[in-house]
Amino acid sequence: MTKKNIEKKSAILKAAIELLQEKDISKITTREVVSKAEVNISLLHYYFKTKNDLFVAAIQASTEDYFRNWISENIDFENPRIEDVEKILRFYIGWDRSLP
Repeated sequence: MTKKNIEKKSAILKAAIELLQEKDISKITTREVVSKAEVNISLLHYYFKTKNDLFVAAIQASTEDYFRNWISENIDFENPRIEDVEKILRFYIGWDRSLP
């Protein structure tokens, strides 16, 4: 995937997350997403076959960013300790248990 394609796909995912913060998923249309992302609707359908696929990918990307940020803010990778690994595991397990 070219850098331009990666940027466009990222723009679609970012737009989807921003819209999810504003309203319920059932009220969001794919046309709103592409308008906010400033891309063509056919590009959205190229990357995501369904609206569900789009929002699953958007939530996954957002969650990965959240975990990556949390870990980088809470773990010293220069001097990793077993306590750091335990901290990551407690965080992840606690987050996972909060899911329905």
